[in-house]
Amino acid sequence: MKYSAYDQAKLAVIPATGGEARILTAALDRPVGSAVWSADGASLTFTITDDRTQHLGTVSSTGGAVRRLIHGRQVIANPSSGTD
Repeated sequence: MKYSAYDQAKLAVIPATGGEARILTAALDRPVGSAVWSADGASLTFTITDDRTQHLGTVSSTGGAVRRLIHGRQVIANPSSGTD
């Protein structure tokens, strides 16, 4: 039996023309979710779950370091790339 509390969802991209998936959050030791593309397609913003909180992170669509966008104990859900 596998407990879902130990699942570590990762963020990956796959070329539209086919090919291998590239995991963008491989070095991150926390699960991610609710990913949205930036308007220019250069990055993705997503939630990161950590110790009963959810905060926002971003990563380049070509890979690189995950950057935390907010700090403090908060719960963020359903990020949007809208202008408001």
